[in-house]
Amino acid sequence: MYDFKVSVINKGKVIDCQTERIGLRTIELVQEKDEKGKSFYFKVNGKLLYIKGSNWIPADSFLPRITKEKYHKLIADAKDANMNMIRVWGGGIYEDEEFYKACDENGILVWQDFAFAGSFYPSDESFHENVKKEVKSQVKRLQNHPSLALWCGNNEADEAIVNWGYQKQFNY
Repeated sequence: MYDFKVSVINKGKVIDCQTERIGLRTIELVQEKDEKGKSFYFKVNGKLLYIKGSNWIPADSFLPRITKEKYHKLIADAKDANMNMIRVWGGGIYEDEEFYKACDENGILVWQDFAFAGSFYPSDESFHENVKKEVKSQVKRLQNHPSLALWCGNNEADEAIVNWGYQKQFNY
């Protein structure tokens, strides 16, 4: 992580200044044909990374009780347990900025699900427009976190439709 400061100076006087803590890295999800179908692994800064992690559900049912310190403690605990990626479950919430900052600082990658968990959703234009707004808002909000590795969509909904017999059970 690097502290980055930008100042706008006019005639020798600072008229605006902003400081950001940023991380720089490349991450690549590698999916190549192999003997079982397709590979699924990550390279970070060009190096293969063995992923070890867990799912993340909201740390408390009452969100205001989750403090900055609690986020940082839980993510530090994940790092101490040798995790390097956390999947933010799509049935939960888009976490507070402190969660992502803690992941950034601890080198924990985030697999971020969109909030579409284990259900079927309308396919009408109004719903699609709502989803587009949500996606744009969340991606814009989180895009500069170096911990963000992957956005994921349907949290098993596609799998349920294709492989769990829902076509017969629900007459799809």
